[in-house]
Amino acid sequence: MVTMNTMFLDEAVRIGRFLTGTAIRHAGRCTWLDDDAVAHNGWWSWKSGTLGSTFGAGTAGVAWFMARLSSIVQDRTLATISTEALRQSLQTADDLLANRKLGFQDGALGLAWALVDASRSLQCDEFLDKGIQMGLCAADLVESDPNSIELQGLWRGQAGILSSLLALADISEEPEFMKPVTRIAEGILTQVSQANRSSRSFVGLAEGASGIGVMLADWSKRTGDIRARDAAIDMFRIERPWCGVSAGWSGAPAHAWADETLLERSLCSGAAGIGIARLKAHAIIPSLSLLAEAGAAIELVRRRPVDAEGSDLSLCHGAAGEIELLITAFTTLREQSHLDAARRFGARLITTARASRAYDPESGESVQGPSFQFGLSGLGLVLLRLQDPALAQFPPTLL
Repeated sequence: MVTMNTMFLDEAVRIGRFLTGTAIRHAGRCTWLDDDAVAHNGWWSWKSGTLGSTFGAGTAGVAWFMARLSSIVQDRTLATISTEALRQSLQTADDLLANRKLGFQDGALGLAWALVDASRSLQCDEFLDKGIQMGLCAADLVESDPNSIELQGLWRGQAGILSSLLALADISEEPEFMKPVTRIAEGILTQVSQANRSSRSFVGLAEGASGIGVMLADWSKRTGDIRARDAAIDMFRIERPWCGVSAGWSGAPAHAWADETLLERSLCSGAAGIGIARLKAHAIIPSLSLLAEAGAAIELVRRRPVDAEGSDLSLCHGAAGEIELLITAFTTLREQSHLDAARRFGARLITTARASRAYDPESGESVQGPSFQFGLSGLGLVLLRLQDPALAQFPPTLL
């Protein structure tokens, strides 16, 4: 019988075993099948295919989770699958650069970071230099035309690019990553004063003001720039009118095909991500307003338990993102009650997932995809953090 002491780690390993069993392997590389949303004549449909190479929805994110898991449980099979998935990710690295897809979730900087960080977990130098070189190529493209990057939140636009470059500089200790950083930061500070503050699309962590605000708070901590601190506070302020007491934050969907009722609580557009941004910013810029808004997000998430069969368990839109809000509340505020609530939430999630066969290593069938953003890899990392938040940290560009 699984005890609470090992429940979450065991479930993360169970997900790792499922991903191992469903990997499509060939010639030292591997990938997975997944469904992708495709627009046609105004309607969204789902098309099956193999994963791309990116961090959020592709093999890089799955490989990164598998690398972290393998290092924790010392499992060579998991490490092998991670290595093969990273090799597969490298197959389209040049295409990402050529098409100027530079973001963390969907571009070259996320893949570069995954290669560098996973090389440490795997104790393998095969990917370290490749990751650094890919990241430097992306940094050069940013340096050549930083103004071409849109002002968006933490996952795609200028805030995400700034966060990605800082993350790569931190992990690699390569000073060249810092060359475009100041210009990007100055560009953000210029553009935030000109942004359309009345737009619903300017709400949320992924593409909106929360993502910009938490990045500006981090920049103010790193540099002591008072302008960045004040701009961060301003970013959080302009999201307040979009918060309803019962429904949460009603930002524009970061993913047009997603259920809007889920997005009100989500990591990408709703309460989970907005609450995390405020908790992170409050740790840098202590503010009763930020703390109160984080509390409202936490209350919204705690009000409802995991749904029955068929619920979304993902990091981006579902239960994993909501649980991560509670874990972040514990790690930033050091209040045990938040981790206790997260673990109760996680225990219900495991019961629900097993009852509905959301992922079944024995049959190799799943209603959840493999990806980090939308599927099992992101859920697996949250389970590791439920076991012990110190076991695994989220990529700094996400949270």
